[in-house]
Amino acid sequence: MAQQAGVKENVTRVESKKGDETSKRDLLSDKLNKVLDKQRLYFKAVQTFQQECKRNETLRATVQQLAPTPPTPATAPAPPVAPPAPAAALESVPDL
Repeated sequence: MAQQAGVKENVTRVESKKGDETSKRDLLSDKLNKVLDKQRLYFKAVQTFQQECKRNETLRATVQQLAPTPPTPATAPAPPVAPPAPAAALESVPDL
């Protein structure tokens, strides 16, 4: 009789452990499915981006053929920046 109780206890413990492992597996399976869905969306976005880049290149080439840009003139040097006003001059400005 003592052996039967020990066996039943062991069976109960193993079934409990099996239930825990099944729950863990289900959680991990759900996480994996979510990650795979995100991966599919990512690859789809990359594919769309690549197609739009190719389309952009084609449109740019067409625009250049239709209206070539004139050569740009040499850039003039930037005008010098005026030095800041002395602090004494700013103190004499009345408050509004």
